[in-house]
Formats: sequence, structure tokens, C-alpha cells
Amino acid sequence: MARMWIARLIGIPLLALTVQGCMVRANDYKALQEQLADQEAIAQGYHNALIESRAQLREWQEKYAQLESEKGQEIVQADTTAPAELQKIWDKLEQLAQANKQTMTWDAANRKLMVSVEFDTASANIKAVSKTALSKVAGALRDLSSDFVAYVDGHTDTDPVVQPTTVSKFTDNPGLAAARALSVYRHLQEERVPPHQMITRSFGQYYPVADNSTADGRQRNRRVEISVVPAAAAFTPAAAYAVNTASTR
Repeated sequence: MARMWIARLIGIPLLALTVQGCMVRANDYKALQEQLADQEAIAQGYHNALIESRAQLREWQEKYAQLESEKGQEIVQADTTAPAELQKIWDKLEQLAQANKQTMTWDAANRKLMVSVEFDTASANIKAVSKTALSKVAGALRDLSSDFVAYVDGHTDTDPVVQPTTVSKFTDNPGLAAARALSVYRHLQEERVPPHQMITRSFGQYYPVADNSTADGRQRNRRVEISVVPAAAAFTPAAAYAVNTASTR
């Protein structure tokens, strides 16, 4: 009988411990459920945000496409409303390119005459064959009125300037392109193109028109571009932005 009471006395605390252990596990399980619910809510929030972001991205893409279309229409309208004198200059440069296809190309979209000017190796000295071509360009620009200016833009390929004698003079491709553009400027000046109506710029290797991985592509990228624009707009930030943007297309 005594043993039975002792067993009962021992069994009660054991039972209490067992029940308490179950309650602890139940509480832990409930806490884990709450944490899981919180994480699911966070994940759902991210999912909803992603959907909204994609929708906004599509909206921005549609607006961008619309603006690009409107911009293209404005360019066409600007071309059709260009001053008659400027249109004549463009036509003259285009005809010049057609008559000298080996050394010149007319970029109709951006109204630019691209001239393949050959220079002495690692130098800004213009070769005689290219001076002949530039003299023809000068003939088209010689009578440029004070209402217009001509940009003379220097471009190079991506081959780095490495020769010590060249590096000491030009440092890098933008420096070389600037020197070559200035050489073209000076030659056109000698051919009686008004110097105060020319602006030289350097774009270095950053706006290629061909693949620099081929010899032909590098040759095409070593070029000088000449474009004629109204003088009233040439020195404004908006004009500079427009021309630089056109160069990237």
C-alpha cells in the first residue's frame, strides 16, 4: 500500500513534467507558425512589388518609344523646314560625297559628311592624297555665310597610343583626334574657308561607325566628320547636346 502511494506521488510530478513539455513544444510550434506566416507575408509583398515594378517598366518603355517616335518626327520636320541656304549646303556636301565615294560618305540621317583622311603614322600630318579630297570639301564651304558654322570632328579607332614619340605629343586617342581635327581645320583655312566659321572637336575612339576588330573597320573609324549648322544654335548647350546625341546613333 505504501509503495502504491509512493508511486502515485512520483507519478504526479512526472505527469506534470510531461504535460509541461508538450505545452512548450506546442508554444514553439505556434511561434514557428507565426514566423512562417510573417515570412510568407513579406514574400507576398515582394511579389506584389515585383509585379508593380514590371508594370511600371512596361509603362516607361511605352512612353520612351512614343517619345522616340515624336523625336523622329521632329527631326523630319526640322529637315523640311531648314533654311533654303542651309539645305543647299547639305545638298552640295551630299553631291560631293557621291562624286568621291572612295574617300567620302554622306550621313543623310545626321547631315554629316564623313571624310576618310589619311595621316602619317602616329602623326597629325595630312597625307597629300587626303589634302586633295579636303580641297574639294573647302570648295563647298568657302562661300559659307556668317549665318552658319562647320563642325570639324576628329575620330580614331580603338588602337591605343603606345609609341613613346606619339605619347609625348598626344597622350591618348582623344588627344590625337583633336590634333588631327585641328590639322584639317588649318588646311581648310588655307583653302580660304572662313576660320571663324569652323569649330573643331575631338571624339577620340568613342563613336565608331564600324567594327574595330577588323582592319577595314579601323580604317573607317579613323575619320573626320564635317557638319554645317546654323551659327545661332551652334554655341548653345542644346545644340551641343543634339549633335552629340546624333553622333551615338
